[in-house]
Amino acid sequence: MFSKELESVIEAALADGVLTDKERAVLHRRAAEEGVDPDELDVVIEGRLAKMKREEDWLRPAPPSDKFGNVQKCPRCGEPVEPMAVKCSACGYEFRNVEALKSSQRLAEKLDAIDEDYRKRGIVVSNRVIGEGYVSPERVSEEKASVIKNFPVPTAKEDLLDFAISMQARAKNTKSTVILDAAANTMRTAYNAKYEECVNKARILFPNDPMFLGVVEQVKADKNIKNIWANMSIGKKVFWVWTVGGAIIFIILSLFLQ
Repeated sequence: MFSKELESVIEAALADGVLTDKERAVLHRRAAEEGVDPDELDVVIEGRLAKMKREEDWLRPAPPSDKFGNVQKCPRCGEPVEPMAVKCSACGYEFRNVEALKSSQRLAEKLDAIDEDYRKRGIVVSNRVIGEGYVSPERVSEEKASVIKNFPVPTAKEDLLDFAISMQARAKNTKSTVILDAAANTMRTAYNAKYEECVNKARILFPNDPMFLGVVEQVKADKNIKNIWANMSIGKKVFWVWTVGGAIIFIILSLFLQ
């Protein structure tokens, strides 16, 4: 939208999430030198500040529940304990009667909040109507994908496993309404990337843990299938597509002819 130089100045001014009067004056002066409308600049700046604040609110951890009690030190080793921890990072002691708010629930709430925000502002999601008061599904999906990408992967074992399974399920259940639906593909890609991030973290934090063998092996199997398909010649790909397609058609015709 703006020149590379002006964009770098804007990025530097907004780095801390706050725009002072001096910084705004500098931006206006630089914009005037490039012939940019100051009102247009202010609209862009305020929009970016609002987005930064919204993302900061989304990524801020939920306040501790009363269910966590007042655990401050591990009863076994006396090491300090983080508010959201379900076990001591120093000695592995698991705290009883402690229930963490699942990360999958927190992420779901943040994604639902995006839809609710558009609803409250009276903005309708539509892939047919373009204009004021409407937003495309692709735009909404890109906003949600950004939240998924920046959402922190949990480190507690049970929460991490639940989160990984949730990301895998959401990726598989994100169906395209039409072939190559851009909005659905954006969400599916974001969920798959977060799922692989969970698996990589599990490999580091809990190597060879039986709880994660299933998800780790599934990722390996998926990658092997992708590698086999990627390395397959075009002729073989065409052969398999025709073979599978022909088998499906044969089954359908057999059912109709019975």
